[in-house]
Amino acid sequence: MDYLEDEVRIDLQTDVYIESVRLKNFLSFYEGTVELDKGLTVVVGPNGSGKTSIFHAIKFALGSNQRERRYSKWSDFVRHGASSGAVELVAKVNGQSRKFERKISRDGIPRAYIDGRRVKASEMHQLVETLGFDPDNPLVFMPQERINALRNMDPVEVRKLVEEGTGLDELRDRIRLEESRVFQSSESLESTKSEAQVVQKELEFLGHDLERLEKKRRLQKEEKELDLEHKWAALNDLNARINEIRLEIEDKEEGLGSVLEEYSDVESLISEQQDKLELVNQSLQKNQLDIGKTTARIEEEERRLSKLEDSNQRLVEEIRDLEEKVAMEKSKKESLSKDLQRISKAREGYMEEHGAISVEMEEVEQERGVLDEKLDEFAEWNSRRAEVHGDYRALQAEVRSTDLLMRSLREKLQVDEAELQSIENKWGELWDTVDEIDEEDLEERKTQLESDLSELNETRFQRSSRVSELQKKIDALENQLAERSERIPDSVKELRNAIEERQLDNVIGPLLSELSVDEIHGDALEAVLDPNLSFAFLTSSSTDFDLVQKLRDSLAAPAPIVLAQHGESPQRIDISEYPGALGWLWDEIGLEGHEKETIANAIGDYVLTKNSMSAYRLSNKVPLNIVTMDGQVIVNNKKRKISHPRKEPTGIVSLAPLQKELKNTRNELVIARKQLTAVLEKIAGTTTERDKVLDLMSQVSRWSGIWERRKRLLDGIPEQRSEVAVLESKLENLQQELDNAETKLRELDNSQPPERSKLLGQQSALRMKQRRLQKQLRDLDNRLMSSEKNQEVRRQELQNVNENIEMYSERLVEVREELKGSENEGSEILGFIDELKQKIKELESERIQLQNEQKEIDSKISENRQALLEMNLQVRNSRLEVIQAKKQLDAMSSERDMVKDEIEGYVQPAEVRDLEIVRNELIRVRHLLDDYQDVSETIAVTENKLKDRLGNLTKKVAELEAEVSAAEDTINKIREEYHNGMNETLQSVEDNVNEILNSVNFSGEVRFDLSLRNQVYGVDFKCKFRGEEFKELSAGSGGERSLVAIGLILALQRFNPAPVYSLDEIDTFLDATNTEMVSRLLYDSSRNSQFIIFTPAKSTHLLKNADKRLGVVSPRGTEPSVIIESPSFSGQ
Repeated sequence: MDYLEDEVRIDLQTDVYIESVRLKNFLSFYEGTVELDKGLTVVVGPNGSGKTSIFHAIKFALGSNQRERRYSKWSDFVRHGASSGAVELVAKVNGQSRKFERKISRDGIPRAYIDGRRVKASEMHQLVETLGFDPDNPLVFMPQERINALRNMDPVEVRKLVEEGTGLDELRDRIRLEESRVFQSSESLESTKSEAQVVQKELEFLGHDLERLEKKRRLQKEEKELDLEHKWAALNDLNARINEIRLEIEDKEEGLGSVLEEYSDVESLISEQQDKLELVNQSLQKNQLDIGKTTARIEEEERRLSKLEDSNQRLVEEIRDLEEKVAMEKSKKESLSKDLQRISKAREGYMEEHGAISVEMEEVEQERGVLDEKLDEFAEWNSRRAEVHGDYRALQAEVRSTDLLMRSLREKLQVDEAELQSIENKWGELWDTVDEIDEEDLEERKTQLESDLSELNETRFQRSSRVSELQKKIDALENQLAERSERIPDSVKELRNAIEERQLDNVIGPLLSELSVDEIHGDALEAVLDPNLSFAFLTSSSTDFDLVQKLRDSLAAPAPIVLAQHGESPQRIDISEYPGALGWLWDEIGLEGHEKETIANAIGDYVLTKNSMSAYRLSNKVPLNIVTMDGQVIVNNKKRKISHPRKEPTGIVSLAPLQKELKNTRNELVIARKQLTAVLEKIAGTTTERDKVLDLMSQVSRWSGIWERRKRLLDGIPEQRSEVAVLESKLENLQQELDNAETKLRELDNSQPPERSKLLGQQSALRMKQRRLQKQLRDLDNRLMSSEKNQEVRRQELQNVNENIEMYSERLVEVREELKGSENEGSEILGFIDELKQKIKELESERIQLQNEQKEIDSKISENRQALLEMNLQVRNSRLEVIQAKKQLDAMSSERDMVKDEIEGYVQPAEVRDLEIVRNELIRVRHLLDDYQDVSETIAVTENKLKDRLGNLTKKVAELEAEVSAAEDTINKIREEYHNGMNETLQSVEDNVNEILNSVNFSGEVRFDLSLRNQVYGVDFKCKFRGEEFKELSAGSGGERSLVAIGLILALQRFNPAPVYSLDEIDTFLDATNTEMVSRLLYDSSRNSQFIIFTPAKSTHLLKNADKRLGVVSPRGTEPSVIIESPSFSGQ
């Protein structure tokens, strides 16, 4: 591409012609050069001599990729027996020679060269197109048999030929495209109108629901106001209840203070009694001390007695032992008596406390019974309300469904009555004249046409989608080409200029410009070339490497610098013996000498193979790096072998793949558009035919359909009226039942018991109190059982002690009597001892008196303590009640704060009614709202969406109507433009053809008329021969038809002249006279463009006016063709 930008600058008035064509091993030529004249050159030769080989060689050299059917692959251009072929064409451009060359190997793809330099195929195509050559145009390079096809064209083919020759085919394509758009827009318009009608009907159906939604909104607004008033009423109620609870707390706290004062008095009394008890205890201690002293004296006397009465020692000891046992048992008896008294008093306290708690439990049970009755009453009310509410809702749903059914039947009845009235008004007098008509044939035809139309619409959609896809693909490819057309950055170009200024001949780069290849080798080169090395510079000199590196850094160019030092080059093996091996890659792309060696050292040397199978076979035989034509690389050496997958071409090295794809896509787009146009024409024809059939069917079935419809209406309207009457009666009954159910529901709501939540709260508090009392009872029962067991044990022990005392006392009396009778002195001592013992008894009596006094004081203390316990329980209960009241107060305060938060920012109503009244009113409104649960705001949203959708659809209808109108106007304008342009063009072509024919004194005249048949344009091509009337071209002789066809071709060439025309065997059907006329025509045309004519030369008339004549022969018909230049025909 840079080569073209730097060296090719073509002016619009460029003088261009082909100077010579050199063929080497091409088709039937071994080697030959064809020298051509600037004017008219005639190449003469018998059939099979090689004329067509020259024709194909010129097209091939100019970059054409067209091949006839007999040349199915590129290798067919290579002469039999040769391995490669080439064609070199020299063109004169403003006096300067430009050389175009293409080479082809038997197993490869053509390679292009311009002025000896290897270029890409796209670059050659661009230069050829810039010079004005058009090798793929059949009117410029006309192959064999083309003239015969022109002689037998129908009007449509003539029209297409004129359009292609004059450029009017673009207008035809625009008309077809606009017609397809009009067709699609019309379908979209009809669909949009139908959708708008559906939306309008949906809005009408929503009318009743919207009315109910408005009522619901009013009730919701009322509910909101009542809810706000309810909150204000609840706030007032909470404030009043809070004040009551505060007063109640104050009263309870005052009562608690008086109880605490009484509690303090009782504690003072207990303290006094305890002081008195302390004095009694001291007296008891003194009495006990006296008893101890007396007992000690008795013991002293007994010791003295023991000394005096050794003989009575045994008795004395026995007496002592008995006395000790009696004293011990008495002490034990006294202790047990005290325990029994204490246990008895404790049991009395337990029994009293048990009785108080039992009374309190009975009170709790009574309260729970009252609450249970209230809860049962609420449950019964709730059950009755649920039943009544269920009946109410069922009746409400039945009323709604019945009302909806009745309204729909009424609407249908009104529509049917209106339709019947309309039918009677229009055709009431025609029912006796309706004929029976058979519709089977028309129905079958309509079905077939609709099936065909459905298939055609599907095909149209596919074709339209294909056109859109191809257009998108073309846009994408053009964008890619635009992005990659300037592939070398400016900084890299500056670096290349700096290297050239310093004449660093040892430096090669950038690689992208050095490795310019055509589309054949582009994939292979991109596969072996690292993308990072696209802008690289290569050198084998270390000095140049350092210098270029500094230049690169100073210019900030994104170009790697590669030092590829030359060593001993590896010897290449002969790969010609391996099938599929095309050669060494760098040789194939045209590198030579130092450049090839440097690049091979830097990147590596690769063998180019035809395909991957050839590469696999070759890699198994020799250790060589291999790359295939489609871009697969195999790195193969003695240590390893790596097979890389195929790389997709990116266009970084060659734009040829993208340009080729773009060209093919454009061709596909043209074909697709023509196919779409053909399908649209078929759809239009089929639609017209279907409409005709439908019109016939509507006319046939018009009266019978109306008759059947009238009959159905007459039969159905009375039934509908009867159904409406039945539904009205049913609706009245249901409405009455619904009113009764609503009355019952309101009565139940007005008789609503206390709220269940409050009852449940009270029940929960009683349950807690009951559990607490039950726990206290269980504790008291356990204590009573324990005290009863202890009392029984003490009583049994006391009985045993009394028995022991009685037994020991009797024995003691016996022993003492015995002792008295035995000794007088001992008797005296014993008497004194008895006195002492009598004293002890007195002391014992005093002790008992003190103990009784002690017991009395203890009893009083116990009574006072029991009173303290009861007062303590009373204080605790009072405090618990105060705490509960305070908790209730806190809960109410929190509830009041919540209510305040909820109503914050809201204005208090002027009048706030009582809470119960507001609650009942709110319940009533909410019950009414229950009737509208089936209506939600989604209906309003749906309405808005439908309105928006209807507005959009209306807007879309207007836009589509404007679009269809504009498209139809555009079509009319294009058709008018086309029609006028075609008429003007046909007149111009007609004038040119007649002028050309008159210039050779041809006794004939042509006339072109634009015609329209079955909505298809054609050109009627008529001729007048030898003064006859204008007739079809087929009325003339073969030569006359060929002469007129050649005249038409020459006339069309005047519209878009090319610098060179090459016509193969156009004189096949001409006689001598007509051939001479054609010779003069070609001579006159060759004054403006170069003409190269190929002819079998059955006569010399075509040669008379030639500027140069060349002969082509094939000796003995089997040897290579030979070019023979003919001498000039002077004077002819």
